[in-house]
Amino acid sequence: MLRELQLTDDFSLRVQRKDEEQTGLIVFRPHELEETTAASAKETRKILGLDPETREFNLTYGAIHKDDKEIAMVTRSMLEILAESSVGVEVPASDIEEGRVSKPVETVAKEEGKRRFLIHTRLPGF
Repeated sequence: MLRELQLTDDFSLRVQRKDEEQTGLIVFRPHELEETTAASAKETRKILGLDPETREFNLTYGAIHKDDKEIAMVTRSMLEILAESSVGVEVPASDIEEGRVSKPVETVAKEEGKRRFLIHTRLPGF
């Protein structure tokens, strides 16, 4: 629902400086919304336990928000993102045989006999 709101420009992220510190804000735009968009924004606030009247919410790192005017998120580091992405890299069988790379782990869901990945990368010349 957040993505749908973002695509309609009714929801955005903003970073601002406050007391020499950068703060992330999530903003629900204050203009008149279409009925379906307004319903989606209301449901999003309800699911996240947010104040229905507040337009700007502080974005913090953590698993639990301190009040109904804050959204807490646990994010991944770049190393975790790269490690997850690397699962979808196809490498030549000769590189596996020579021990240059580890054998891919076959834990990814299969569809019609093919491995499926969120991110799929193919090495040049392969």
